Amino acid sequence: MNPQGMFRFYASLPFLILGAIIIVAIVKIILEKVTGKYGKSNKINRTIDISKCPIQTLETILDQCNNIHKAIRINSEMLFYIDEYNMYLIMFKNWIGNVQGEPKDLKWYIKSTQDYRVNNAYIELKEKLNIVKFKINNDDIIPILLLNGLLIFNMSDPEIETIRMENILDRINRKAYQKKYSEEQINEIAELLCKEMSKGLH
Repeated sequence: MNPQGMFRFYASLPFLILGAIIIVAIVKIILEKVTGKYGKSNKINRTIDISKCPIQTLETILDQCNNIHKAIRINSEMLFYIDEYNMYLIMFKNWIGNVQGEPKDLKWYIKSTQDYRVNNAYIELKEKLNIVKFKINNDDIIPILLLNGLLIFNMSDPEIETIRMENILDRINRKAYQKKYSEEQINEIAELLCKEMSKGLH
């Protein structure tokens, strides 16, 4: 190849590389659209569906409390939370629609895009509360039924606080007059509950 040909080749090389990159990008986009599979670079722009991970959302919110605390996941919709002031058993029902029934009914109906029946959350929470109280040998646990903002819910129970997800941090931060538990006690209770859970609490 003569010097003039070599010059033309090297001068056009950046344009050839750029063209190849553009072709690869176009093919990649077409394949992703057709297959529905996205590469790592696309995950940044995709939103997280929190309806699939409500308990993780609750854990993240409670972790914002600026005091000594422990949060222990009992199951996919329930947390035990203890800080220096109180202990809580929190059940989060991520239902959407209109709950129909009475506080003492075994089953409730949810009117939504597709109607369905659910277990009475108050009964569920009380049953689990009694187990946790027995396992840690402490009756001083506040039960909370936590609901999302998209649910129409007009029932109440005198033994259980019923609040919305957006209010849970304010509720937990509302402290008692005097501290009840030291850091050592918090760790001991949390450790005991974890041991009991390993035996089949949940």
